Amino acid sequence: MRKYVSCVNGREVHGVPLAKWGAWSHSRAVNDNFLYLAFGAFLVFVIGKQIMAARRRISGSEAQRLVEAGAALVDVRTPGEFASGHLPEAVNLPLHELGKRLSELPEDRAIVVYCRSGARSGRAAGMLKRAGRDVHDLGPQHAWPS
Repeated sequence: MRKYVSCVNGREVHGVPLAKWGAWSHSRAVNDNFLYLAFGAFLVFVIGKQIMAARRRISGSEAQRLVEAGAALVDVRTPGEFASGHLPEAVNLPLHELGKRLSELPEDRAIVVYCRSGARSGRAAGMLKRAGRDVHDLGPQHAWPS
């Protein structure tokens, strides 16, 4: 088992010259600490991004009101997922085809997007917002009121 030591005065640790400890001792501890910090920062970034995406979603009842007022309801799941069950009045426009089929979506009214878990609908909402569309992210299909 390796021991990690800290360099007290730059030349020796607890009276023992650094050469006896080996140069790896100090640098390895610094590298491990950097990796822990980098991993922690990555986790904060990923979790923060998920939280922010969830905040941009609309409620099921709000989505239903928008659709009743004329908004287009778009399911961004695959055709197979769409065939296995979808919301009433929804059209299927898979996420991987969204860029090519953008012209099929209305420009003059709101768009509500959804998927199975909310991840794809979040990406679709971002793409549509960048394209200048009035888009609302319902998130997962189960958020729609029964």
